[in-house]
Amino acid sequence: MSEVEKFEPPQHGHGPQDLPPPSRALEHLKAKLAAAPIAKAGSRKLEKLLRKALESFKAENYALCVEHALAALDLDSEHSQANHVMAVGLERLGELHKSIQFYERALARDPSDHEIYFNLGLLAWRLKMHEQAERLFRIYVGKEPNKAEGYNNLGGVLRDEGKFDSSIEILRGAIYR
Repeated sequence: MSEVEKFEPPQHGHGPQDLPPPSRALEHLKAKLAAAPIAKAGSRKLEKLLRKALESFKAENYALCVEHALAALDLDSEHSQANHVMAVGLERLGELHKSIQFYERALARDPSDHEIYFNLGLLAWRLKMHEQAERLFRIYVGKEPNKAEGYNNLGGVLRDEGKFDSSIEILRGAIYR
């Protein structure tokens, strides 16, 4: 085995075996909810359900998180944040393939939300869907060029794909972020 094949980039808590830190997802979703008040009929109820879902997520009660997110989706199946909350809740429950569907729905409804690319990239990597993970992390890095974790994860995916030279170049870039 060559030195390149032995190389393991630092994971900083992110890698194919890891879930995004709950605090990262929670803080992002709370900020999105606070920044974009819901302006539809029944919006107070939808917002209340999403807040309950996030509280349940914070308490690591992922089943209740999913229950509240599902109730929010019953009110507005197109709501990006409700789909995103549902995705992270399902992922925590180990319903990985179901969570992909909700990440994709959230992304279709809000392609400007960079965290969805990041979370879906981690999930794709975890499921060994390397081409998809690489594509998602490349998009994330393009949208968040100053965040080292995107480069770190992209480098890890490239390594797992056997693209060692590209992986090293990407990881070098992460050092300067």
